[in-house]
Amino acid sequence: MKVKLRGSHATGAPIQALLSKSAGTFFSVEGVVDFSPKTDGKYVVKGKLKKDESSVWIEDVNTSQPVTEIIIKKKEE
Repeated sequence: MKVKLRGSHATGAPIQALLSKSAGTFFSVEGVVDFSPKTDGKYVVKGKLKKDESSVWIEDVNTSQPVTEIIIKKKEE
């Protein structure tokens, strides 16, 4: 199955998100991955939001290993 993943900051107010974006301190990443869950599998969405590179993926809870492609967004120059 195809799954859309999105990693972003949560803010208390929409204006805070706008101000963070204009200051360059609001990071996000999104993309579509192929995901084939096992019947009794347990999964979690993981990611990193950093200035130079943000990423998001689905990880197996028991093995702590990614089970999908890791979506990466590099800093826009």
